[in-house]
Amino acid sequence: MGVSTSYRESRLAAKVETLEKEKDDLVGNFTNIIRCLRAEVDKLKQEKAEMKTKLKELTTVNSNLRQQILEEKSMSGRKAPPEPIDDGELLSLGLSLVGFGPSRQKVRNELKLRRWRAHYGIAPKAVFKLMEDMKKYQAQPFNLLHLLMSIGWLKMYETEELLSGRWGLSEQTCRETVRDYQARIQSLKPRKISFSGLSRNCEFCPVDTVHIRCFEFRCDPSNKWYSIKFRCDPSN
Repeated sequence: MGVSTSYRESRLAAKVETLEKEKDDLVGNFTNIIRCLRAEVDKLKQEKAEMKTKLKELTTVNSNLRQQILEEKSMSGRKAPPEPIDDGELLSLGLSLVGFGPSRQKVRNELKLRRWRAHYGIAPKAVFKLMEDMKKYQAQPFNLLHLLMSIGWLKMYETEELLSGRWGLSEQTCRETVRDYQARIQSLKPRKISFSGLSRNCEFCPVDTVHIRCFEFRCDPSNKWYSIKFRCDPSN
């Protein structure tokens, strides 16, 4: 009887030990499963964050495309008259683009030129010649509206927000367009400003200078200090 009881107890102890081992194995397996699930959850969270970033980028691209479409539609209503165009038609077009439509151009020519110069600085004839030179000597596509906007900026130095409101383009488009056309105008300098071929007997003053009044020359009065811009001695 005692041997049988001892045997049963040993069998039970072995079973308990086996069950404890199986329990530990199951706990280890569940721990590994939970660890793997947490890693997958973290991975999914990271992918979700990346998808949000990509969605934000796509939204920005879509917004930019919409803006470009709107700008193209806006500019489509501002197309220049068909070529060829003379400086008179250019004057009318330039005024209409800055708020002086056909009904407001029924004024004397002097006033129209004053309005033009207030916005563009140089005369329509000069802009017309510049337009011809850019189309003749430059391979890049030419846009008259972009040229007028750039010349207007050179005259008034408006901020890009003001340019955007006046010309119906985004700030970035205005900024990049003005920079591009400014460089294109500057690249014509060797063709437009040249003193080659002049006679050696020619006498001329500097093309342009800045005259500043100063009083140091009073100690050395002379007509050599005459200022062609002040039309007098600059020390006065």
